[in-house]
Amino acid sequence: MTAQVENVVFTQLPSELGLNNTGITAIAQDSRSQLWFGTWVGLYRYDGSNAKLYKSNLNSENSITSNKITHILSTSNGELFVATLRGGVLKYRFEYDDFIEVKFDDNNSTSLRSNVWHLYEDKSQNVWAATEKGIGILKKGKTTFENDDIFLKSKINSKRVQYITDASSDYVWVGTEDGVFVYFMDKKGNLNEISHYNFHFLEYTYEQSNYIYGINKVDNEKYFVLCKSGIVELDVSNGFEKPIYKLIEKTGHGFDFPRVLTDEGFFDNKNLLGTNDGIRFINNQNFLTDKTYLKGKVIRTIYKDSFGSLWLGTENGLFKLIIDTPLVKKFSFEENSNLEFSTIENINQSSDKNNIWMAWQHGMLSNIKLSDLSNKNISIKHYQVLKPNGKIVKDRISQLTNMII
Repeated sequence: MTAQVENVVFTQLPSELGLNNTGITAIAQDSRSQLWFGTWVGLYRYDGSNAKLYKSNLNSENSITSNKITHILSTSNGELFVATLRGGVLKYRFEYDDFIEVKFDDNNSTSLRSNVWHLYEDKSQNVWAATEKGIGILKKGKTTFENDDIFLKSKINSKRVQYITDASSDYVWVGTEDGVFVYFMDKKGNLNEISHYNFHFLEYTYEQSNYIYGINKVDNEKYFVLCKSGIVELDVSNGFEKPIYKLIEKTGHGFDFPRVLTDEGFFDNKNLLGTNDGIRFINNQNFLTDKTYLKGKVIRTIYKDSFGSLWLGTENGLFKLIIDTPLVKKFSFEENSNLEFSTIENINQSSDKNNIWMAWQHGMLSNIKLSDLSNKNISIKHYQVLKPNGKIVKDRISQLTNMII
């Protein structure tokens, strides 16, 4: 369901959570649906009601190693990693509610490796760490980050790496202080450096145009690159060897430089663009809306959780998106009088995030596809659960988990 831009409202969380006057640098949701917020003064875990603050403690071996959090990654297998400044990468241990440091096992294990700006999980479930000096990879099943041979032979090994993404493509795109590097990973996990792009614009210095904050896919051949000079449209339709690029939005011309761009449309298929001066909207036709939301605030991160809520981390606190339109729709389940519909005992989302399942008081299960919610005619499927003897279950279903849905 998309919303109209005119109906967008951003609200701060209750002040008692302690996040209103704190700079929010990173947001993620773990496998247990808890939200994590990174700040410059520690790491918060939010369960929907209460927030717990984790801080560095020299007297505790398993506290966080630095209070300056740069990024948080929840992986596809349920692990949670935290990137820090001067504290490297941490892994959260759910069973103990504490952290262990994941070391770098290479010749670059200096103080520069302890500055980690971004984390990324590739299709082989390896975790990449973007550091002050190149990239480290934590391969699946390993306990330390390693430096791949392809990085040792590349200029990237001495560069500050800001951002890593696959940009919904078959390639890994890396934003650095020296432009964009592109890598291809084969089915065996071997890496090959495809391209290194630098941008040159007369109005800006080389450093401004090649200090990369983010990369987003527009279509199969075009990408938005966020840099200090503004937004670059990169076109590789003629191949990676012959790129075409242009600066479509310029910093300093009524537009403050961009920091983060969502990878999907929320408002009439427009993407949210976080800048050093609030939130703007942009679509894939390069149209930037005039109106600015949260003007004057530096937007550090934007995150959409599994419940569809949108969170914004700024240098002045945490904001949550409120849409001033009715988002509640009533569904009728009584079209078949032979089935019993009374009280819903439990609701859960399927592991593939595409379906909502409901458990009824008298043993029924119902299913709604999320893709149908915006349609006038919604297909609702009902299921009766059978006992081993073939009789229909009439007992209350009190809990649903992803293991059965």
